[in-house]
Amino acid sequence: MNTALFITMLLFKILVVESHGVPTTLHKDGVSYGYFGLTKKACQEVDAQFPPATPKDEFAAAKAYLTLMKERHNCDWLTAAGWYHGGDEERREAYIDKLMQVKPEDN
Repeated sequence: MNTALFITMLLFKILVVESHGVPTTLHKDGVSYGYFGLTKKACQEVDAQFPPATPKDEFAAAKAYLTLMKERHNCDWLTAAGWYHGGDEERREAYIDKLMQVKPEDN
């Protein structure tokens, strides 16, 4: 599969898990924001505005942060998505499991 297409599909899954595709601002946790559950720290790490000004900016920041996690942890894209979510190994693996359950035809 084309890498760019895979990353886009993975970001779609992150969007579904984080916000169900519903426009949102601050999440219930008081830290995560918007469609992709970005945090201020994540945005700072990729030199993105927090909160992002537009959904397009939010997508760009999420993509940049996911890419940073892949590079930082020298891992595959799914493992990078676990790092994108953060937490201990168990929490990251549970997040990956949630992502794997998202099927485009179900949404």
